[in-house]
Amino acid sequence: MSQNAPALGELNERVRSLEEITESEHRFRKLVEALPDAIVVRTEGKIVFVNPFAVRLHKATRPEQLLGHEIDEFIKPELRATIKNRIEECYLTGEASVPMEVPLIACDGSAVDADAVAIPNIVPRRTCHRGGASGYQRTQAGGS
Repeated sequence: MSQNAPALGELNERVRSLEEITESEHRFRKLVEALPDAIVVRTEGKIVFVNPFAVRLHKATRPEQLLGHEIDEFIKPELRATIKNRIEECYLTGEASVPMEVPLIACDGSAVDADAVAIPNIVPRRTCHRGGASGYQRTQAGGS
């Protein structure tokens, strides 16, 4: 029994750590979902998370209208190269881009203006986006 005591203590510590991580992730998700800025997370060009404000900004009625789609679908063709360069620059420098007014393409095909700031996310090969589709990293809302 005494030989198992250290292993049991270590196991209990791991369980506590996992519970703390889970709780922290839950609090972070609640914060992200409550923000009055659009947040879009993309992985390898595809949208994998949107908060409720992102759904509204893109004139969608449900997240599934954005999830799984390529980010380019929401960026005007003439801006795609610029946005791609902003993303690449963020990855290279680890720094946020300067704000940029970006007309996005909403789900209904209409234009939606957003002020965007691309910021590399701390999660490897993912980016997070506040404010709309531009840069599809983290951007700030501010457009109309």
